[in-house]
Amino acid sequence: MEALNTRYRGKQRPTDVLSFARADAGRVPFPEIGDVVVCWPVIVAQAKTHGVTTSEELSRMAVHGVLHLFGYDHERGGAEAQRMFRLQERIVQSLVTPGSPRSGPPRPRAAKGTRSPER
Repeated sequence: MEALNTRYRGKQRPTDVLSFARADAGRVPFPEIGDVVVCWPVIVAQAKTHGVTTSEELSRMAVHGVLHLFGYDHERGGAEAQRMFRLQERIVQSLVTPGSPRSGPPRPRAAKGTRSPER
């Protein structure tokens, strides 16, 4: 994951999730909009840090990656970041089955819509 992050984002460290949109996404059927790659060791570490299950954190990062494929971009900051993270958490909470074990509340995000400190 570090190699991918370095090559495509210029950041020489592993990251939790990367999204790769298809260049021809507008001309292909809906399900083929791109690829989402997650880094399991980072997911496990983030789950522990934020007091949630690895299943929940994996769900969160999968949703995060798909939102990027749909054009959301928290790196723009401000209202765009808030809108993306709000939608992300709403979707993640809808995926958590009522009554299932959870380790904690919805995960907080970095202030002012910036990237989370662990990235």
